[in-house]
Formats: sequence, structure tokens, C-alpha cells
Amino acid sequence: MARTRDLGRQSMPFTGQTALVQTVAASTGLSHTAAAAAVRAMLGAIEARLADGERVVFRGFGTFLVAERPERPFVDPRTGRRGTSPARRAVRFVPSRILRDAVNDRTGG
Repeated sequence: MARTRDLGRQSMPFTGQTALVQTVAASTGLSHTAAAAAVRAMLGAIEARLADGERVVFRGFGTFLVAERPERPFVDPRTGRRGTSPARRAVRFVPSRILRDAVNDRTGG
């Protein structure tokens, strides 16, 4: 079941970029095209900062950061083959306390 976002009296499924564009358009009065451009610009800016290894902080929402994952050994459980997974960078998101509290208040957890 899709999560919903309260927009006053209407409730809209919020499951991806298209839904985010629709939510931005509805809540700001922007056209769908302008809202889509704004969402793409925001996501592109976040992606560019993360690609440069920088943190992206949204006060009251959370922090996106890049975590370095070292090279590590693995065993393929189907074949028993041993190998080494290469070092890589991964994106992490750490929610703010405000976001965690809002989620817990809404879900009753």
C-alpha cells in the first residue's frame, strides 16, 4: 500500500519522482512543467554534491552523505567461489530528530 502525504483535504500517493512533482505543483501552484524542472534541479544538485564527496544537509529533515566501503572478501553461497568485493562509495541518509519524531508521532510508534 502506498504511503500518502496530506495536502490539506486531499491525500496523494507519494511513491516516486512523478508523485513528488505532482505534490510540489499542487502545494506551490507551479505548473507541472515548472515543478518537474524544480524537482530535477534539486535532485541534480544533491547528486552533484554527493558525487564530489560532500555532505548535503537539510536542517530539520536530514543529511545525505557519502560513506567509503572498503574492499572485502565474500563467498558465493551457490558455488562456494571466493572473491573480493571492490572498494566503493555508498550514499547514506541520516534523518534528523525532527523527522524521526514526526514519523513516530504519525505512525504511533
